[in-house]
Amino acid sequence: MAPKEPTYSGTRAPVIDVELPTEQGLEEFFGMSEEQVKLHVVVKPLEAGWQMGAPVEIPLRGTETFYDLQDMIDKYKGTDFSRYDIIVPPSREPVPPQKHGWGVSRIGIHSGSEVKLVPKYPNLFLWHPLPVYEEYWVGQVYAFVLGRGDAGAPYEDIKEQVPRPRPLINRRPKSLLRRHPDIFFIEVEDRTGRITVFLNLEQRLPMYMS
Repeated sequence: MAPKEPTYSGTRAPVIDVELPTEQGLEEFFGMSEEQVKLHVVVKPLEAGWQMGAPVEIPLRGTETFYDLQDMIDKYKGTDFSRYDIIVPPSREPVPPQKHGWGVSRIGIHSGSEVKLVPKYPNLFLWHPLPVYEEYWVGQVYAFVLGRGDAGAPYEDIKEQVPRPRPLINRRPKSLLRRHPDIFFIEVEDRTGRITVFLNLEQRLPMYMS
């Protein structure tokens, strides 16, 4: 049976787009006109291979130093360059401090370049506020449950097949799902304790409240 088209009576709908498109169009944020921009560099935040969030396309005039690039990242994301390193491929090592005063082109950053931003230590900072990661995961679970139709999705399948972003790894999926009763309905079978998750299309009260 095909899944029902969700029609929520609540105040919000879940995040369905689980992709991480590159953030673009930041010329105005940095006080630049389109004529002033000579190149763009894409900054991809990574931690041990895990993508921390949406890449950011930074506009440059072409005269900036590496220090300037760091300042622009900090201004836009509210980070601090003391917390991260930047790797400019094909190198696998961070740009060393003695080169931070060099121009970006001298370091190897050109139009369309993609650089990697990595925390100096694991879990040193988050690229997005914590609720963003939760909404991202909720969107993935929503799509997963929707694909199971009216039968719902076994909780164990969600645990195994819908990975949580690293900032949520110590949070139980069940507790995260219960934070969104307007989106998910959790059914617990009395005899077996088997848990099934449905989309709460009818806005039913949670079982522990009914």
